[in-house]
Amino acid sequence: LDCYCFIRQVDFPDSSKETFVHITAVEKAGISPLQAGEKVYYSIVTDKLGKELADNLARIEAEAKLSE
Repeated sequence: LDCYCFIRQVDFPDSSKETFVHITAVEKAGISPLQAGEKVYYSIVTDKLGKELADNLARIEAEAKLSE
């Protein structure tokens, strides 16, 4: 993973929408390295410039294991 990437919302009607995610959000979540094709939960927040970005990331598999 570089310093940033884009993640796609696949479970929504407009599955072509991509959201910016910075490496610091991935590191903060403790899921580094994030692999291409990996599924994650995330929140969309707005930065100081009014741009949307992903934050509060969590691997879907890790969440599923927590609920067992």
